[in-house]
Amino acid sequence: MQLQTNGTFLRPLGVFWDIENCNIPRGKSALAVCEKIRSEDFFQGHSEIQFAVVCDATKESAIVLDDLHKAQVSLLHGYGKGP
Repeated sequence: MQLQTNGTFLRPLGVFWDIENCNIPRGKSALAVCEKIRSEDFFQGHSEIQFAVVCDATKESAIVLDDLHKAQVSLLHGYGKGP
């Protein structure tokens, strides 16, 4: 499937971020990480069809969840391992 924008065909691209196994760097926000990912070269010539973030929403801070909402990503709730 190819998407057309301004007469140019763009290939679809999906991003999957497992936030528990690839943490937000210290001193950065989830919103900044999403923006950085979207600015990378591999996005060139592609159209984002999905940006999914997997986390245990019960363990994430309200700030992180709010940042992910602001970044307009799909939040996929996965339960972490027990204590």
